[in-house]
Amino acid sequence: MRQLVTGMRKSSSAALIWILKVFSQERYFDMVRIIARDSTCTENNLTSKDIMDELNLTRRQFNFRISRLTVGKLVKKVNNKYSLTEFGEEAYNAIKIIENATRIQARITAVDIIKFSEYSVDEEMDRIINSLIHNEHLRELITQTSLHQRLERS
Repeated sequence: MRQLVTGMRKSSSAALIWILKVFSQERYFDMVRIIARDSTCTENNLTSKDIMDELNLTRRQFNFRISRLTVGKLVKKVNNKYSLTEFGEEAYNAIKIIENATRIQARITAVDIIKFSEYSVDEEMDRIINSLIHNEHLRELITQTSLHQRLERS
């Protein structure tokens, strides 16, 4: 484990792979989600007992999971209270964008169909994207991709 974290400093791709592996495991994702939910409050009051109770974990299960998140610099403990680090918040927010994209996959597919149509007008395309995609980050990503493809066509 220590080697992995040390390796993360050397390679951003190793860090990305580690984060994706951690978030792909529901038991870690749920723990980070609970800590993130509490981190939005002005005062963090989330203790180990709170997390264990909410996830129905034994002390051993909790210690194993929280230590992995702490060593990976996603979670910090201050005065026996847990919160996300800045790095943890950024990683969690990126995962939330992916989660939102999967939730509205049908709308994104509709945008793709229209986007690759020869008959779409740029202004109309932008209007359709704005009406279908309500998440600002996803709309920005789709619009940037769409603009890049339009420039390639001309």
